[in-house]
Amino acid sequence: MKLDFVPLQFIPVLIITIVTNPVIADIDWPEYSQGCRDDAGPPYLDDEPGTYYHEGSAAYPVLINGKCAEPMKDACNRRPDAKTAYLEGPISCGDKGWY
Repeated sequence: MKLDFVPLQFIPVLIITIVTNPVIADIDWPEYSQGCRDDAGPPYLDDEPGTYYHEGSAAYPVLINGKCAEPMKDACNRRPDAKTAYLEGPISCGDKGWY
């Protein structure tokens, strides 16, 4: 009859090995949380004064007959152009939105 278990004399050796050897990980984790500030640097660091972050981007609003959609009309009246209004809002949902 063949036994498929570890003989009892190896159990103390196994316990000593587990207790005395530290855990070896494949990465050194930081001691603190790395939120977005650590990953991306300080906010607005690369912004040029007097410009919008989206200036020069390929983003553009889809306007119907050259006019803003109903939920965006207030933003279009407040902002210098439709692109800025659509990207920065605010969206007017008639008190039916999340906020």
